[in-house]
Amino acid sequence: FTGTLYGDFEAYTKTMIRLGVLALQCDLRRSLFISLGASQNDDGRYTHLDPAFRHSIHTVQHGANNISSSTDAEANRQYRAIARWHQEMFAYTLSLLKAPTSAGGSLLSNSVVVSTSEFSDGGGHIGHFMP
Repeated sequence: FTGTLYGDFEAYTKTMIRLGVLALQCDLRRSLFISLGASQNDDGRYTHLDPAFRHSIHTVQHGANNISSSTDAEANRQYRAIARWHQEMFAYTLSLLKAPTSAGGSLLSNSVVVSTSEFSDGGGHIGHFMP
């Protein structure tokens, strides 16, 4: 999921979200699951946010010990930027679901929506107190 694999990762992500919402609108699917990265795989880099982001969200959650020539502040900055982008893509999905349909109402008004992370404290691999 590096820039070379999909080109513009944000454009690719938004295209896949639009396709998922379109499937809901056409009643081809009744559920939509969106995963925004390979959190356990260090090939899941977020260089589309910043070329300096050379590691996955999993690695930056562990902090500076796992990011060579980095500080905890830098690891925290990278984590926050990635988490912010995840929430921006969630908001983008909600905006598409909120749009009026030809039948009236919206997909959002007839949906249950959950946003979560598999991390509570990713640096410690703690799975409780998850958002």
